[in-house]
Amino acid sequence: MPKRSKLQSFLLMTIVCIGLIPIFYFVTIEIGIAEAATDSVDNREIDASDPIGRYVDNVAFGVGEKLTFDINYGFINAGTATMEVANVIEYQERPCFQIVTKANSNSFFSSFYNVDDRAETIIDAGGLFSWRFEKNLKEGSYRSDRQYDFDQVNHFT
Repeated sequence: MPKRSKLQSFLLMTIVCIGLIPIFYFVTIEIGIAEAATDSVDNREIDASDPIGRYVDNVAFGVGEKLTFDINYGFINAGTATMEVANVIEYQERPCFQIVTKANSNSFFSSFYNVDDRAETIIDAGGLFSWRFEKNLKEGSYRSDRQYDFDQVNHFT
């Protein structure tokens, strides 16, 4: 085998290291995600007597995760919206995520147009499907309260 020059050896090592960095990154991230998912809800096997019979391994989110958004009207900041995985609760005798979304106008914008919206959804922790959705909107003089219950066993709302 011919002897490599120092430049060739350096280039070869650089290429190998650059190739290993993404592999190392994705392996460590996957381990971190798997640990976070197991902390929030106990994973369970699908029970043969379970009328729903759906299980999804959730590695996307867990209790305590929160998204915060700025609400802008043109270049003016009008308020804030948040979406949070608030709790794990028992619903329909199953563990479920309670996800709460809120949108509120700030004090300056509220003097013109007050916004106080709240939505809550109950999502099955094992199957990641909806059981319930409730939306309460208060935007200026507009009011709307809606509630939907999803019967997953009989397949209707």
